[in-house]
Amino acid sequence: MATHTSHRALLDDIICGMGVSSTSDRAVAPKSDALRGKHLLYGVTGGIASVDAVRVARELRRHGARLTVCMTQAAQKIISPLALEWASASPVIADWNAEMNQLDSFDGVVIAPSTRNFMARCALGILDEPLLMAVAKSLSSAVPIIMFPSMHEDLANDIQTSDIIARLTAMGVTAHWGSTEEGKHKQLGAELIGMITANVMNAHGENKCSIAITLGGTEGKIDPVRSITNSSTGQTGYALATSAFLQGHEITTIEGRTVNPPNHQLWNRLHVKSADDMSEEVLELATASNPPDLWIWAAAILDYVPVSQYVTKISSELENIDIELCRTPKLIEVIQPHLGKEVRQIGFKLAAGTTTEVLLAAAESLREAYNLSAVVANRLEDLEDGVRAHWVNAEKTEVIPTLNDLTEKVCAFIEEV
Repeated sequence: MATHTSHRALLDDIICGMGVSSTSDRAVAPKSDALRGKHLLYGVTGGIASVDAVRVARELRRHGARLTVCMTQAAQKIISPLALEWASASPVIADWNAEMNQLDSFDGVVIAPSTRNFMARCALGILDEPLLMAVAKSLSSAVPIIMFPSMHEDLANDIQTSDIIARLTAMGVTAHWGSTEEGKHKQLGAELIGMITANVMNAHGENKCSIAITLGGTEGKIDPVRSITNSSTGQTGYALATSAFLQGHEITTIEGRTVNPPNHQLWNRLHVKSADDMSEEVLELATASNPPDLWIWAAAILDYVPVSQYVTKISSELENIDIELCRTPKLIEVIQPHLGKEVRQIGFKLAAGTTTEVLLAAAESLREAYNLSAVVANRLEDLEDGVRAHWVNAEKTEVIPTLNDLTEKVCAFIEEV
C-alpha cells in the first residue's frame, strides 16, 4: 500500500496537471457555519454507498467541519483513500500505523455508509480495524456518534439488525435511515447527512429550544376546483427552519401552500390548506403538554375568504360571477390567550404600495399589540431592490439586506438568554 506522503504527492501532481492550485481545487463553497470549529472523524465502511463518500466529505466541509477520514479495508475495495484525501483536504487513516491517529480527540464521529457488519462489530466491541477502535474510544468519551446505515432490505428487517441498533442506541449512537428503494435501505443523500450531522452536533449546546414556524400561504375555496390564494412561496420560512435546525434546535413547521418545498422530513412538518386548518394545527401545538418555546409567524394567511363554497364546479360559460368575501380571524390574535408569558414570538409584516415609514409604524403597532419580541417587516417593492427586510424590536429598527442576513439575525435572537 502506498504511503500517505506518496498519496499526497500524487494528488498534488494530478491537481497541478489540471492547471489549478491544490488549495483552490480542494476548496468548497460554504453553506453555513453550523460545524465551524468541529473536528469530525468521518468513517467510511464497505457498503456500495461508499461511492458517495466524496460528496459526503465535501458536504460536511461546506458546513465548516474539519475532517479526519478513516476507512475500513472493505471500503478501500470500492473507493480509494486518494479520492477521500482530496475530498476531505486531510490525510486518510487507511490502516494501522504507529501514530494511532484514530485515538485522537474528536468532537464527533460520522459513519456513512454504516454497514450491518460494521454496526455488529461496534455493538460487540470488536477492535480489528482502526475505525472500530476510534468508535470505541469515542463511546468512552461520550462523543456524539452518528451512523447512516446502508444495506439490503432483508438485512435491515432481520431481527438481529434490530437488536444491533437497539444495543448501539443504548450506547448513545444515533442511526439515521434513508428510504427503501429497489429492495435496499439506501443511505441518505450527502446534503441530508450534512444537515443531520450539524443538528446532532449542536443539539446539546446552550440555549437550544423548540420552535414552531408558520409558513407559506393559505387558500379559500370558491368551488371544488377553484380557490383564491396569495403569492407567498414559503421560502423565507423554510430558510429560517433550515438555519435553526442546523444550529441544533427542535423544529416544527406548519406549512400552507408553498413553492419548491424541501424533499425531506428532518423535522416535524404539518401541512395545511386553509386558514382554519392552520388555526387548528397551531392551537393543538400551543395547548400540547410540551408546547414550543418560540413562535415565528411567517405564514401569509388570507385576510379574506369566500363566505361560501359552490357545491359543484361553476360553469365556465358564465360571463360574470359574484363572490362575497368575509374577513378571517387573525391567527396571531386568536392564539395569544394560549401562549405563556415566557413564550417568545417573532411576527411578520408585509406591505405593498406604501412607504417604508408607514410599514415600520405598522410593524411597531403589531409588535406592541401582541407583545412580540420582534417583527420582520418588508415591502414588496424592497424585495426587488436589495433590501430583504427590517428588523423591528423595542430597542431599534435595523435594515436586513439579504435572506442570509435575516436567518443569521433570527438565529442569533433565538439563542439569546
